[in-house]
Amino acid sequence: MLLAALSCPQCSGTLPKAARWTLVTCPHCGAKVSANQHVVRRAAFTQAHDRVWSSYPADAEERRFKVGDRVVRLLAQLACGESSDVFLGERVGPFAERCTAKVAHDSLNSACHDAAVIPLRALQMSTVATASFFTTYLPQLVAVGVDHGLHGEARSVMLLRHPPDY
Repeated sequence: MLLAALSCPQCSGTLPKAARWTLVTCPHCGAKVSANQHVVRRAAFTQAHDRVWSSYPADAEERRFKVGDRVVRLLAQLACGESSDVFLGERVGPFAERCTAKVAHDSLNSACHDAAVIPLRALQMSTVATASFFTTYLPQLVAVGVDHGLHGEARSVMLLRHPPDY
């Protein structure tokens, strides 16, 4: 292993070893230095974060709902069933991911979601030797909850990770 001292590019003074992973101030000349090219300044990150969250139009508010800590924007209706509607959605935020949202028609149909969630969670938590292979083909449960803003009344919502090959 080659040992190398980190030196300031402005004054050639020795830098602390923290300069390998973070931004440091040179103790000799006061320059801000880092050996890592991928340092992100807090102000730049905050500005980018605010830009992403403010880029969603206000008129899209009726096509959004919240389940747990996830805000989902509806993109299209995939199906309409006896007890619930199924939508293609996208998680709102910097790391958008597609999801399938199963929304109950009314509060009485929330028991249907519970009946689907319990066995799905049990299968995904299974410790049987072949379970790790077969559970990859099951829908991945993201969140289950109640949204009070969708269509004006409280409805049960089940979010599933949308398969990438659809």
